[in-house]
Amino acid sequence: MLIASVLLSAAMALVARDLVRDFLILPLAYFIWQLRGLLGSVAQLVQWGILVVILALVMAWQLVPDPKRRPRELSAAHRAVGPAETLALAILRARSSNYFKWQLAHRLGCLSRRSEELAGRNSDTAAPGPHIAGYLAAGLMHSFVDFPSRRHVLGRPTGTPLDVDPGEVVVFLESQSLMNGENHADSL
Repeated sequence: MLIASVLLSAAMALVARDLVRDFLILPLAYFIWQLRGLLGSVAQLVQWGILVVILALVMAWQLVPDPKRRPRELSAAHRAVGPAETLALAILRARSSNYFKWQLAHRLGCLSRRSEELAGRNSDTAAPGPHIAGYLAAGLMHSFVDFPSRRHVLGRPTGTPLDVDPGEVVVFLESQSLMNGENHADSL
């Protein structure tokens, strides 16, 4: 199939060679020759002036706002993003890299710290499990660069404290905010 198409292309090139030269190459060469003669008769200063005017018009055209497109762009750019949408995006992004996992752990760690401040140090809150405590500590006391991306060493994936399911941490934080019948979630 490939050989047949190459042979057909070569045969058509031989047949169309004179047609391409007569109807494309010669008229294009004649036009360029006439354009060079016309430009040769115009002073160099005028050519540069025309070029500067054209460039100024192009730049000015780029600065003029498009009245049809502008209201849509403004409404999309100034759309308010609420805390629920921000958190949902953070959870979605946490699936992609350690940076976003750490960012979510940091956010939940700050929330945990704020919850502890509101509850007071003397309250009878339950201590988190070791994996949740490690997750919250990883978000508060470490940077995302401290946790390398998943690499397989001898066939085993390396685990980090950031691998804890954020849902478990949220459940723990909710249980802490509802201790003693108080609801501190509104003031967080």
